[in-house]
Amino acid sequence: MAHGNPTDTFLLVSSNYPIAYRNGVDKPKCGKDANLDKEQATVDTPVALILFNRPEPTARVFDSIRKARPPRLFLIADGPRPDRPDDAALVATARKTTDRVDWPCDVVKLFSDENLGVGKRVASGIDFVFESAPEAIILEDDCLPSDSFFPFCETLLRRYRDNENVMLISGTNNLLTWKAAEQDYHFSAYGSIWGWASWRRAWRQYDFDLNSLSDSTTCERVAGFLSDSDQYEYMYHMCEQVRTGEIDTWDYQWAWDRLANQGLAIVSAKNLVSNLGFGDSATHTVRPNLLSSNLSRFEAPPDLRKPKDSNTDRDYDRRLFQIWQEQPEIDSLIERGVAMIEGHRHIHALILFEEASKLNPEKSELLFYKAKALIGLRRFSQAQTILNKLNEIAPDFVGSHELLSRILVEK
Repeated sequence: MAHGNPTDTFLLVSSNYPIAYRNGVDKPKCGKDANLDKEQATVDTPVALILFNRPEPTARVFDSIRKARPPRLFLIADGPRPDRPDDAALVATARKTTDRVDWPCDVVKLFSDENLGVGKRVASGIDFVFESAPEAIILEDDCLPSDSFFPFCETLLRRYRDNENVMLISGTNNLLTWKAAEQDYHFSAYGSIWGWASWRRAWRQYDFDLNSLSDSTTCERVAGFLSDSDQYEYMYHMCEQVRTGEIDTWDYQWAWDRLANQGLAIVSAKNLVSNLGFGDSATHTVRPNLLSSNLSRFEAPPDLRKPKDSNTDRDYDRRLFQIWQEQPEIDSLIERGVAMIEGHRHIHALILFEEASKLNPEKSELLFYKAKALIGLRRFSQAQTILNKLNEIAPDFVGSHELLSRILVEK
């Protein structure tokens, strides 16, 4: 596990007293002084927010936590980078946005005085969270959840609390939806840390230094668990870059340690989290990608249906891997585009359909939904041309004639 830095300042603020303390000093305990009003909270599980130097997305994510009103909130923040003149002010402003706690709550501020780097800062912060709480929900400053994300995590934290095969709960579904008609979550070998939850029992397996990467038995176990040589080679290569210091991060270690223990990740059937952090200010996600950034958010139902299969969903993992490689199958692109249409993001859907056209420009389903996106943009003439082509290729395609009739009415 990672270790904190001796210069980190830890601050606990509750409704009745402020106490500052540093490493090596006894930590205050939660108790009656916290004066928690659980009847007003929508979530009883502690929440951790990881932030740095982006005030605007931090404020948006904090507002979502504010609506959930957790009884305990951990705030994890790295210090400003010495070679970035703007960092000090941005870091201070981002931290200031989290001062708006107006509900009964123990707030634990894990603020670093100096810059530790994203890897050590996040890992040591999560270490502290799970030393203090047996389970927690964790968000980063660019991961905006839907309202149902918190009860989704809490329900499953309780449901699988004693099932050591399950190590992660993820609100992000990079495919947007997956088998949502028959279940509300499924199991994956991966899962995402863009809005997640876990248990102390699982985090105990975390090894920041990736020592098991040198163990042939562990590597064989990971390869067997993934059952796909390309996926294994990718994971091993990325983790090797982390171990040698080429990549400064904490999450590949977490992914590898779960794989090494053949741990399952729960993934929501519908995406519950949007990553806002693609851009110049992001640490890793710099280049915007329609397959990953600003995904549409949905709501999970209160009564979560279990999947029929308690094993990893290999088809989901394969499609997820293709997205990581930026080589998605045409069906994945079409499914993503359809979800974009449902979210009234017609221009984004059209971009995805154009990518799909490079793989098979005359696929009937693609032509139909491409026309539908164009109608949403009120580009009726282009939509009509595509539908005419569809009717030549597949004259009995369901829905195409209705779309043409709609164009004639609205044109």
